[in-house]
Amino acid sequence: MWFEKDNIIISEEFGSTKTDERNFLYFEDRYPGCRYYYIGDNIAKDFIVPNKLGWETYCLRDSSNQNIHKGSSPDCGSDKLPGHFVDSLLDLAGLFR
Repeated sequence: MWFEKDNIIISEEFGSTKTDERNFLYFEDRYPGCRYYYIGDNIAKDFIVPNKLGWETYCLRDSSNQNIHKGSSPDCGSDKLPGHFVDSLLDLAGLFR
């Protein structure tokens, strides 16, 4: 199993919004000194906080037209852009070995 239940935050159950910095700091406090990764698909808001905290960020491209958030705005600020784009979650498999 890649993820344990205690290592997944559903923001509403955590009492916060998805972009609340506390969601990210929870993992930094729980696993100090680690590398942190964030995977999302909404360039409007998903990557601002993890970028600010120095996390490695990945945007899942909508290659199969199944993402909730469609595309990106070419004029969005650099704080909103992920560090990497991937076409599939399978492209990330090497990160978790």
